[in-house]
This record gives sequence, structure tokens and C-alpha cells, in this order.
Amino acid sequence: MTIMPYASRLFCGSAFLAFSLWTTPAAGSGFSTELAFVQDADSSECAGDECEKSGDLAKDPDDKKAPKVKDIADFVKDKDRIAGLFPFYRDPLTGTIYMEVAANQFEREYIYHTYVHSGYGGIIGMLTGVRAAGDMFDNYVFSMRRRYKSVDIVRRNTEYIFDEGSTLQLGQRANIPDSVMATVSIVAKDAKDERFILAVNSLFQGKDLLRIGEGSGLAVLIGISPKLSKSKSNIQEVRNYPRNSEILAEYVFDFSKGLPTTSTILQHTLAEMPAEGFTARQEDARVGFFTVRRTNLSTTRDIPVEDRIRRWRLQKKDPTSPLSEPVTPITYWIQNTTPHEYRDTIRDAVLRWNPVFEAAGFRNAIEVKVQPDDAKWDAGDVRYNVIQWVASPNPTYSGYGPTVVNPRTGEIIGANIVIEHNHVRRNKLVGEIFDLGATNAGSQSPGEQSETHSHKDCMLPEALLQGQVFAELVALTQELGLHGDTEAALSRITKDSLTYVVMHEIGHTLGLTHNLKASYFQDVETLRRASAGAVTSGSIMDYPAVNILPHQGSNAAYFPTAPGPYDYWAIRYGYDSAMDDDAAKKAHLALAEDPGLVFGNDSDAMRRSSDGVDPRVMPFDMSADPIAFAASQLTLIEDVRPKLAERLVKPGESWDVLVRAHNVLQSIYRQHITTISRYVGGVYVDRSMAGEGPEGAAPFRPVPAHRQRAAMQALATYVFAPSALQIPQEIQIRLLPLRRGQSGVEAPSPHSDAAEMQSIALNHLLHQAVINRLVDSGQYGNSYDVATMLGDLSEAIFGLDQNGSVTPQRQNLQAQYVRRLLKMVEQGYGYDTANAAIYSEVQALDKRIKASEKRGDQATQAHRAYMRRMIAKAFES
Repeated sequence: MTIMPYASRLFCGSAFLAFSLWTTPAAGSGFSTELAFVQDADSSECAGDECEKSGDLAKDPDDKKAPKVKDIADFVKDKDRIAGLFPFYRDPLTGTIYMEVAANQFEREYIYHTYVHSGYGGIIGMLTGVRAAGDMFDNYVFSMRRRYKSVDIVRRNTEYIFDEGSTLQLGQRANIPDSVMATVSIVAKDAKDERFILAVNSLFQGKDLLRIGEGSGLAVLIGISPKLSKSKSNIQEVRNYPRNSEILAEYVFDFSKGLPTTSTILQHTLAEMPAEGFTARQEDARVGFFTVRRTNLSTTRDIPVEDRIRRWRLQKKDPTSPLSEPVTPITYWIQNTTPHEYRDTIRDAVLRWNPVFEAAGFRNAIEVKVQPDDAKWDAGDVRYNVIQWVASPNPTYSGYGPTVVNPRTGEIIGANIVIEHNHVRRNKLVGEIFDLGATNAGSQSPGEQSETHSHKDCMLPEALLQGQVFAELVALTQELGLHGDTEAALSRITKDSLTYVVMHEIGHTLGLTHNLKASYFQDVETLRRASAGAVTSGSIMDYPAVNILPHQGSNAAYFPTAPGPYDYWAIRYGYDSAMDDDAAKKAHLALAEDPGLVFGNDSDAMRRSSDGVDPRVMPFDMSADPIAFAASQLTLIEDVRPKLAERLVKPGESWDVLVRAHNVLQSIYRQHITTISRYVGGVYVDRSMAGEGPEGAAPFRPVPAHRQRAAMQALATYVFAPSALQIPQEIQIRLLPLRRGQSGVEAPSPHSDAAEMQSIALNHLLHQAVINRLVDSGQYGNSYDVATMLGDLSEAIFGLDQNGSVTPQRQNLQAQYVRRLLKMVEQGYGYDTANAAIYSEVQALDKRIKASEKRGDQATQAHRAYMRRMIAKAFES
């Protein structure tokens, strides 16, 4: 996860932060669960004079019409009891649920968190806020306080702290208000005021505890804001355990504009606070741990931030020994639904973290067990950390690893990992799982068209699977170094990918965020020679591109399957008791810029041109020379593509497998165009503290001019050149997808496909943030200015066919480029010095086009006349 997620899910944690997850347990497990019924539209929380018709909100205690509080024994005698942390009762006739609270549970703190068990994805889900499956919400601390005949649910403000012993503690709640999230009615109690029954049905199917279905401004503008239906929404299930209670609620949203009704199933979790005695550790920006926020209001330091990392309570049996077993190891249970053939791979992947903890002073810190088939517990019980194996019809992830934490201290008290069965299916190309054609609905700069592929966190799991399938396609079509043993190679690709996913998700449950900078580690040639098990990335917490290169050996290291140096370094910071010593901690952190220890997570990533500045912090790049690595894979794609039909399509079968394989190659191609383009206008970031980084290092350093030129040259070769993006005719004429029901068919559109690829590069190069950054970075070392970049870009787009005929694909590219520049001139583009450079480039292009206007074939001459007319018309006013 990245639950990202992260929580992080894997993928998706990024960025995705991970908090909690419990999914439907296997049939036959011995957990306490009840299925409720959908309430009628006019039903209330309780019947007759038990409570008011309108629901949970209590009336004034002096109001004579306030609901009568019944005797608890009489109230619950006809209801089904569900025992656990908070006992629940279900009315067997209406499905209404009630919660029991003991007097000693008032004012006590508990943890609330939730996630989307089943949801609605896509562009509509994003716009309307109804949320997609796997989306996580933050943990928070809550308490309950009795107020006459009602109870307030209070969210505690945990962000601000005071030094122990400070006199400011006496008034520490001043201007730090808690939030009353909801007020519910007491409908029954005992004579001694020791047990109370609360009407909570609407609490768990409303928006009091969290906000969901809040449409964006664009959704409101176009009239598709969701409206929560009180009559259709319902409590589906209550699961109860000794240390946590879970309520699954179906939130049903109605839409206008003819959109269908949409359901989202949320899982509310109420968890017990862990025991005292946990020692918190402060966060440091050079190491990637999930955190809980803390601001010290009593400190006199300049920076009052004291955020704490999320980690387990791992204590040595022998505190005096440099290497000791823990008092309580971190135990992961492989769910009994997991296929037997993958259990050893999963166990081995989890235990590969033990050498990392040995370096931090713990022997056998992690253990793995298999859930017995007759177990009386299930994955919902917070006392068990479960690796679940699930099979969803349309999964958006390969795996994710959320955790339950104490928001006050950062202590991790429970974790679950979910692995999707689609990760090991050989037919992963099924359906539209790799369709990255979603339109970016965000704002654009004048020179930027809508990106036709998305870099949202939720797309990352798809990109991971694309990499795995890409490796399989290479094995099937090239047999590079495989000596004919293709099936063995395919099996190992799947096993190594599964190992990587499990290790990555375990890392999240240990507290680690992504490290998207870690793949900037080995050189390309070292990666080409790397054999299975080699350390190919600085961290298992990166999203590296699959390590497939031309002319690799038969035992290539496709995916990271071993912890990298960063993982050892980060875990030591989080768990080694030596870090309690300030001098030792300072010396440890001073290594932050050593090769293999560099760090950058989702918050620094350059998924979009306007997000982040350091191109090394990117998902699905690879090597210390990502441009060269990407170019090698783009070359390999062009070698693989012509052989797809011969190797994949069998006589008598549909062409659909060819369509899906082609789409995977196109997605990998898009991914590398994005990686390469980010180096233009990029700025390297060094988070070392003053005096602790490389000698003379400053936090910001523009990407060297030669590296920016290399990126432009790669784009010229693989994106803009006349020979680039050419789909072989024998492939184009066979791209017929499988027909299902009334699905239609579209003819191949190679020009549209090429324009999409070219737009990915142009969207970045002509983005206002990039143009402005080229100008700004000129003040601190950048010599690759806007005019130089535009000159190189124009040469790439116009140079090779300037004196001859221009292909239709290049005509589209050239016209699109001129149109963008003219729009930028018309609207202005931030800094005037950039506007002047853009205007000058348009004038230079007009002269270039005029000089060759009468050359080439008739279509080319018409094309050039058309572009000159566009320029002239733009300047007429």
C-alpha cells in the first residue's frame, strides 16, 4: 500500500499512505459476524418511543418529548448480540444496529480508521469523491462522552504537544479544540448506569465520521455531484473481536445527468489503544518512514516540528546484547486461501527482511506462519497480521500493505497485506487492466494538451503488471539468452515478481514509504549482467522498471528480490536502539547521500510536469542513467513488436491476445517517454543537512546541460523522428479485439496513436512550470535555457525532412507543435523572457518553412502553406 498505500499500496501508495485493511474472510472461519438488512425508507433508529424519528441526534434533555430510555435487559432481549470490543446488537426484523458502551469506556481513547472495501473508480469516481476500492483514510483518536441522554463522539486533536513538565501544559487545550463528530442517543441503560445502548445505525452509514461523496468543483459545475441516499444506504455486516470492532456499510449515491446509482462499501474500524510504554522516534526527512504529525507548542527552537515515525514495538529480550531475539516478534500469517504452490515463495519473501533486522540488532525479528484451516480467527482480528490472497474481477493493484497505528505515538499495532491473484495469472492481459487512456481532467497550461495517460497513484499497479508482461513478451518473442527454455523463464519472471511485491508490501507494514529514487543506483551495463538475486535497486521500496535489456543472460535479475543498502540503513534508523544516542543517530543520518542510500518518495516524484523537480524521483525508471536504460528498452520494443503475431496467436484463436500485447508495449513506450522528458528542466535535490552532504553540495542543482541535451536527443530519435513510432503494417491489420456482446470495432488509428506519444513529450517540454524552471534555474547554474531547448525541439521536429517530403505522421506533429507555440504566444506564458524566446522561435520556424515551401510532394507543399497561414493569421491582429 502503497497503502500507498501510499498507505500505501503497491501500488498505489504512493502514493499512496496505508492505514487499515480487513477484507471478507474465508468461508468457515470462526469469526463473529452478522448480516444486517436494508432499512425501509421511513425506518428510524428504533421503534415507538425508543428514539426520535429523525435518527441519532438527541433532543434537549429538558424536552418532555425526548425518547424514553429503556431498561437494557428489556431492550436487548429480542435482538441478536455480537460480542467484541464494543458489543453490538442487531434487530432481526429491521436490521438496525446498536452499540453497547460500558461506563468505564466513556472518556477513554480509541482509534478510528476506515478504508473503501468496494468502490467506484475511473474519472467519475475521482470527480465525485465516491472513492475507489482500496482507498485509505487517515487514522484518528476518538473518545466518547456522556451528555445526559446522549453521547458525543469526539475526535481528539493529537497534532500538538508540550514538553513534559512545561507550565504550558496547564492550558494546553487553549485554541486546540477537539471536534464533536456526532451525537447519538442513549436508548437503553441498566439501573446502575454501568452499561448503555447507543443508537448508531445512521452514524455508520452517514458522513459524520468521515467525508465521502464530496464532489469536486468540476463535478458540481457539470451537474454530477453525488447525493447520499438515506433510504438505500445500509449496514451490511458487523464483525467483532476482542480488540477491535468493524462495521461494513454500503453508501449508496444517486446522481443527476442520467448517471447510474453507485454503491461504495466502507469499512469502519474502532480499535483499542495499545498499552503504555512505547518509545516514539522522531522523523527525519532523509529517511522514508510514514509518520504521525506532532508540533511542539512549548519549544523555543526555531522549528517546532517533532513528527514521529510509524514502527512496531520491537524490544530486545537481552537489551545488553548487540544481537538479541525480540520479546515479541512481528508475526505474519499466510491466509489459508493462498494457493499451496505460492506459500513457500511468500514465506521466503517475508523472511528476507530478517537479515535487515539483524543489522539493527534483532535476530529472528520476523516470523511467518500459515493460518490453519480450522482457525477460529480471521483477517479482521487486529491481533493477527495476515497476508491475504484474493481474486477480484477488476483489480486495480497487485498488492498493498496497510497498517493500523496509534496516531499519538506512531506505534504500529496491526497490519494486513493483500495480494491479488491476477499477479500470478498467465493471462494478465485480460480486459482493460492496462488501458491507461484516461483523460487528465486537471488544469493545463496554454501549450499543454490533455495528457492521454495518467500518472495517478492508482495507475501504478497497472504499470507494475505491464512490466511483468513485457518481460514475458520478450521471453516469448526473443528468447534472449534463454536457450529455448522459455517456460522456465516465464515461471521465474512470475516468481521473482511475486517475491518483489510481497517484500515491498512487508516494507510498508514495517513503516517504510516508497523510495522512488532508489533505482538510481547501478549503471546500465551492470544491470545487463545482473543475475537472479542481485541487488539491482538501492531499495525494495522503489517502483523500478523491469530489468529487461537486449542481450541479457539466461539468469537475468528481472525484479529486485533482495533488500538494498537503503533498506538496511532505513531499518537501522527506525529500529536500532543505538539510534537513541544523538551522536550515533547524527553519524548514521550523515550517510544520506552515499550511493545506494539516496531517498525521495511520492511527495517529491515528478509524475506530472508541475509536481516535483528532481527527475531521479520517478516510478518505473531504472539505472543511474535512466535515459540510456529507457532508450535500450525502446529499442527492444521495436525488435519485439514484429514478432508478436507469430509467437502469440495460434490458429483458430482470436486476435485479441495480439491487441493486448500491443497495448502493453505501447504503455511501456509511454512510460519511458515520460521518464526521458523529465530531465529537461529538471533540478536535482539533495536533502542533506548543512555541512553533511558531499563537499560543496547545495540542496538544489540543475540537471547538467549535457544530460538535458541527451534527453532531447533521445526524444528526437524515439518520438519525433520520421522513422519513430512506426507500427508494422502486418501488426496494424491484425489488431482486432475480441467481440463481447454488442461491442463494436474500430479500425487501427496509427496516426492518432503516434500523436498521443508525441503529446506526452510535448506536454512536458512546453509546460509552463518547465519553461519557467528553465528560466529560474539559469540564476543558479543552468546553461540549457528556453531558447536552446526550443531550438533543439524545432530541429527534432522539422530538421530531417526539411528539404523533402513530409510523412502524414510528421505533418500532424509539425502542425501540432506550431499550433501550441502560437497559443503560448497569444496567451502569454509567465516570464516575459520566456515569451520572447517562444515568439522568436515562431519567427524562426516561419522562415524555415518558407525556405522549403515549394519542396517535396504536393501534400507536403500544402502542409507547409497551411502552417505559414496559421502563423500569419496569428500575427494579423
